[in-house]
Amino acid sequence: MSIPNPRLASVGASAVLLLFLAACSEADSAAPGGDSDTRSVVEAAEDELIAVTKRACDEPTQVVLDELPDAAGNYTTNRSQGPTCNWTNRDYLEGATITAVTGAPYSEWIESDTLITGEIAETEIAGLPAAQGTTAEGCAVLVDVDGAALSVDVRLAHDEAPCDVAARLAAEVLGDR
Repeated sequence: MSIPNPRLASVGASAVLLLFLAACSEADSAAPGGDSDTRSVVEAAEDELIAVTKRACDEPTQVVLDELPDAAGNYTTNRSQGPTCNWTNRDYLEGATITAVTGAPYSEWIESDTLITGEIAETEIAGLPAAQGTTAEGCAVLVDVDGAALSVDVRLAHDEAPCDVAARLAAEVLGDR
């Protein structure tokens, strides 16, 4: 007949408790603030920006109606930066391009010279951090929406500053989210 050893039972209980705590600790690393959660926030923001970009093409904004009255909208998903709404007039001299930038977070796009080629000025649009700067044909703004990026590029033939129009258009598009 064996007599139970209280020390051995205590060690066994401690080992089970340590294993339980280790498992909880691993689960906490995927909790809010971890990498997996950050990626899902950016993905959700990209999905939201894709929806507002599509809506901006389906229903022209007031800025588009005012600045590009004879423009036609074209929504496409085959641009390298992401889904795009492109508003252009008949002679393609004036237009606005709204892009739900995908494939990389805002922080990577702002560091590259892909979307804004000129000097960048920090600003705020619709209460969100943004940057604006010149492009080869006008002005672009890039807005940080929960780590994802919305790009609005405007080219105008008349005298109004395209950066002001790009900022107003971005604010109007983001106001619908």
